[in-house]
Amino acid sequence: MKILAIFTCFNRKELTKRGMATLSENRDVTFDYVILDDNSSDGTREMLKQMRDDGTYQIDLIEGDGSNFWNGGMHKAIEHIKNTHMDYDYYMLMNDDTKFFPGIFDEMAPHLKKDEVTVGAICGENGGLSYGGIKYTKGIKYKKLGPDAPEVNCDTFNANCAIIPREIFEKVGIDPFYRTVSVILITGYRSVNLDIKFIFIQSLSASAMIIHCRKPGRMRRCRAWNGSV
Repeated sequence: MKILAIFTCFNRKELTKRGMATLSENRDVTFDYVILDDNSSDGTREMLKQMRDDGTYQIDLIEGDGSNFWNGGMHKAIEHIKNTHMDYDYYMLMNDDTKFFPGIFDEMAPHLKKDEVTVGAICGENGGLSYGGIKYTKGIKYKKLGPDAPEVNCDTFNANCAIIPREIFEKVGIDPFYRTVSVILITGYRSVNLDIKFIFIQSLSASAMIIHCRKPGRMRRCRAWNGSV
């Protein structure tokens, strides 16, 4: 299986190199890349060009001017992909500083579905939940949802590791109005009947939380299941 990984980066040369290297630690799942470098000055752009030119990775490199930030960069990358790279079955949104456990995508691959978005719940250095599902509690206040959450309604999710099948990727995007927000905002997500699966990638025997959004046209009545994949 080959997945197109998408991220934006700025002055994170070593972290970017590390993240891409950890994606290579899978046997049956491989990755190509669309990357927007937002005018890095630490050699990140030059490193990516070298990786592309020497064949280390298959990279489509977009050169930003430094004004995009995360959200703006991801929006441009996604819109570019919709015009050039719609021949992949799955697309993964990620951060340039995400470090993946070896073989985790080999384990996740059998559970990917064409009608579900699979989101990795990311842990920090202390093993605690950093990013995953999002539930708004009051106004703009929200709480993070990980693999141990009870039955919940899920409103959105972080995109540190989000695998989107082509049929859904064609219909969604990131709102270009926001630039630095870390919570992904799906343009048109209220009109798409999404099934969102959360995988806690800290564990090789991953615990899963599957969110089923039942009503097309609205994000409501979402049902979560906690169990073992």
